[in-house]
Amino acid sequence: MIKFYFIKKNFIFIFILFIFMFSYSSVVSANNNYISKNGINFSSKEYEYISNLYWEGFQEYLTVNDYKMMQELNLFNQDIKSKELNFPIEEIYETNKMRINSTNLTSGGRKLTISKSCSSLCLVTLVAKWNVIPSVYSNDVIGFRIYNSSINLINNVYVTGNNYSKNYSLDSSNFQIKNNGYGCSVKISNVNNLIITASVYVSEGGKIYGSYQHAKSSISLGNSKLYTINSSGYGSVFKFYGLALNKYDGTGGVLISL
Repeated sequence: MIKFYFIKKNFIFIFILFIFMFSYSSVVSANNNYISKNGINFSSKEYEYISNLYWEGFQEYLTVNDYKMMQELNLFNQDIKSKELNFPIEEIYETNKMRINSTNLTSGGRKLTISKSCSSLCLVTLVAKWNVIPSVYSNDVIGFRIYNSSINLINNVYVTGNNYSKNYSLDSSNFQIKNNGYGCSVKISNVNNLIITASVYVSEGGKIYGSYQHAKSSISLGNSKLYTINSSGYGSVFKFYGLALNKYDGTGGVLISL
């Protein structure tokens, strides 16, 4: 009887110890931080925020200065709002690859998403995700048009894919900045999971339009910058002229209020 008592007592002790260790491991896991290749120590909350505002994996591209600014503006504690637009695939076999048909706005092909998170300033992101490999690899254009707002800071533009990464800083010749917005010409590559990412800090109030235009045929960097930022342009952002006319697919844009 005494032996049974000690066995039962030990079983209860082991069971309680197991519950404690499981609870502790859950707490440690919940608070486990992620350290990026740039040395940024993201909390689980911050990691999720970046995944929602940009996309999961962008943590590796965020710079220390970008992270610090987001902290200073208390953005990690703010809500995120997003809008997206999908473009379909048209099965036209040109060089055995699918090309984008910009006439119908349904699912597939590529997706364009605009997101915002605001405190004293609004951080707005524009993400173009390809679901197929495009058949033309030239100078695409991505950017914003603002209405009743002002630009505070323009971040780098990133082109990423499987084993591929390129970024464009503001001092590069790829940017064209106007008082009502800006565009950046980006060279895309023949890779899977192609993502083009742009972001900007703007003042609250007004609206911001985002557009990503894919080149239908080869175009030089200089000619890809032949546009104005205009509401009558592609995606309500890019109005091309000269040698850039009819070079881009003319897909719709996205809009979000600030």
